Amino acid sequence: MAKNNISPSQKNRHKNLKIIHKIIEINNNLNVLNAKVRRLENRVSQLENEEKHLSQKIMQLTNYW
Repeated sequence: MAKNNISPSQKNRHKNLKIIHKIIEINNNLNVLNAKVRRLENRVSQLENEEKHLSQKIMQLTNYW
């Protein structure tokens, strides 16, 4: 029942704090996703390098035979 005595400015403050909390949560989620994207980009780069290396090996073996 005490909630009925909350002033409009207190309600706004509470609402603003909830919004700020949600923004922080979204930002944290974006940071996690960005880290995952960076790891995937690194993995793709690594696989591309391995592919080049294997292609060179195949060429060497093809020329050898």
